[in-house]
Amino acid sequence: MKCLTLSSGTRSLSADWRHLTHLPSKYERKGNSSTDSFGGLQIEDGTVYIYMYCIYNQHRDSPPNSMSSFRYAELHCISNYSFLRGASHPEELVMRASELGYTAIAVTDECSMAGVVKAHMAAEECGIKLLVGSEFRLDDRSDPNAEPVHIVLLAPSRVAYGEVCSLITTGRRRSEKGTYSLSLDDLETGLHECLAIWIPHDAKADQLSRSVHAHNPQHPHKARNEHPFAPLLKQGARLKRIFADRLWLSIQAFPDGRERARYEQGFTLAKLLELPIVASGDVHMHVPSRKPLQDVLSAVRIGQSVRLAGRLLAPNREKFLRPLPTLEAWYPSPMLEESASIADRCNFKLSELRYEYPEELVPPGLTPSRYLRQLTFAGAQRRWPNGIEPEVLKAIEHELNLIEELQYEFYFLTVFDVV
Repeated sequence: MKCLTLSSGTRSLSADWRHLTHLPSKYERKGNSSTDSFGGLQIEDGTVYIYMYCIYNQHRDSPPNSMSSFRYAELHCISNYSFLRGASHPEELVMRASELGYTAIAVTDECSMAGVVKAHMAAEECGIKLLVGSEFRLDDRSDPNAEPVHIVLLAPSRVAYGEVCSLITTGRRRSEKGTYSLSLDDLETGLHECLAIWIPHDAKADQLSRSVHAHNPQHPHKARNEHPFAPLLKQGARLKRIFADRLWLSIQAFPDGRERARYEQGFTLAKLLELPIVASGDVHMHVPSRKPLQDVLSAVRIGQSVRLAGRLLAPNREKFLRPLPTLEAWYPSPMLEESASIADRCNFKLSELRYEYPEELVPPGLTPSRYLRQLTFAGAQRRWPNGIEPEVLKAIEHELNLIEELQYEFYFLTVFDVV
């Protein structure tokens, strides 16, 4: 059983500590109120700091279980259609996810739906569930110094798909080709059905955590009596107001030396904002062997050679579709299961889409089929003023019935309107 290793608290540990971290009942607490076998929660100024996850040591020291009993859906995955970022084709990602036994995979290219068609075709071929969505980095205009807000929007329905596409259009039309411009303000309207995955990022998370743990009185946040994650809390509170129960906080764990800070930050934000937590992988490639290609793409994007880019490149090759046993070693099972629960809520498929013609082609009070029939027989009367022969009438009826069956009326009405 995976466990939490935490330092002892400065106050008595709350009896409902599972609620603080959104962990399920399987993580049974033992011991008295101030200590337990899983460590303790340090509660200071209303903040819960998770000092360390034992999963780090489990991943390092213990072989993962080869028989995984949980479900997992990758909710954050970009392809080569996120230009100069993703190093795998959409179909490669989908096929690999199927091979690994994932419940579902979301293709979420940045402010784009360019990769979903190929992903859909691959998903139909291999039988895995495909989630459609997009990732965005949004400016926080209320605080010019704040980090961009990083979110993934998923489309659980046809309406939600239209909402995401409208947001993409808005961002692309504001900027030059190849870029986009969006802010938190753009989320305030028109996103009534989308599911949102918030990926909080703070480049100073480690520094802030160390300062808080050391009770440094000179820390700028302490001097202002401000919470160390105040900017992120502000952003998260606004996202929660917009999305309500359609918002999750994602923790992305990699062996890069920052996993401890990510868990500390993630659990603190989730507790204070009362948000559910979900695991995601920030996938950039389907297999780790694509890392050299990903480095080249990144170097081109930042305008440096691979040799000079150095730490501007990804520090390791972990942003790939990891096997389930590896994921189980890095995340608690409830966080992995939550990803599958989100996937269960998404029922939209690209095959639902049909070309939508403008409704103004049809006069009020008429159906497309009835209007096309009127136009057809009006034209036939002009063509045969002395009457329509039975053979011609039979052919017209056959064609009109076939058009109605295939729902092609708007096509012929559009041609008639243009010509």
